[in-house]
Amino acid sequence: MPFTLAALVFFCFIEDLTKRHVNVRLVAKLCAACLLQDIQKALATKEPEVSSCREMGDNLKKYLIDDEKPKVDQALSEVDEKWNSLQAEVDKLAKKLFSSQERVESFQLEVNELKTWLTDTEGTLSNMDPVGVEPERVKQQLGDQAVSSLALRTRLH
Repeated sequence: MPFTLAALVFFCFIEDLTKRHVNVRLVAKLCAACLLQDIQKALATKEPEVSSCREMGDNLKKYLIDDEKPKVDQALSEVDEKWNSLQAEVDKLAKKLFSSQERVESFQLEVNELKTWLTDTEGTLSNMDPVGVEPERVKQQLGDQAVSSLALRTRLH
């Protein structure tokens, strides 16, 4: 009976944790995905401005003396470098987001497996016969208990 009660309490704890985790996970997933989408849209809307800046710099160089052209090239190079760095950071953020989602799904799978195992174990324990009085029956029940204990220890480690 103590195991059944402990299993029930643990099962309720896992169920509550799972519900909370699913809710938090869903909100976090939606927020992160929306935020990433907003950043990607903002980058896409700025792409024409960056291209226009490059074009203006190239046009400006046509009217400058040779001594001034390297300064414009340097500025254009910095714009390109920062723009490419920004795009790379957004790509890295997207990869990290999807990697986190995979870990969350893996955790959810483990929780579901544990819930199934607990339900099965509780069913097995609740269907056990009362303790026997005959030596053969007691030996059989001790063997069944040893198997259950081994399964529990294996599951915990």
